[in-house]
Amino acid sequence: MIEQVTEADLPNLRHLIATALSGPVVSTAEEVTFLMSEINKILEWWAENKEKCIHRKYIDNGAIVGMILVKDFWNLSCLFVAPEHQRRGIGRKICREGVFP
Repeated sequence: MIEQVTEADLPNLRHLIATALSGPVVSTAEEVTFLMSEINKILEWWAENKEKCIHRKYIDNGAIVGMILVKDFWNLSCLFVAPEHQRRGIGRKICREGVFP
């Protein structure tokens, strides 16, 4: 199920992102720390500019397992799917939602 992200989702989104980054995407803790810092800036920008974004979450069995953030309605800023849920079409589904809301 795809839904609009709320500020209450931010802790769960941060956990999802950290989990996704800790897999094969990056190789060191320093890289994860740097990327999380940058992504947190993007999430803070979203919190202040919601009217300029499309921010959706994908929920499976009550848990957020994917998310997309499109800034200014054209700039794909974030797309993450939990590693254990990848290769199931979730990224494709939330991309369609981000492009064709």
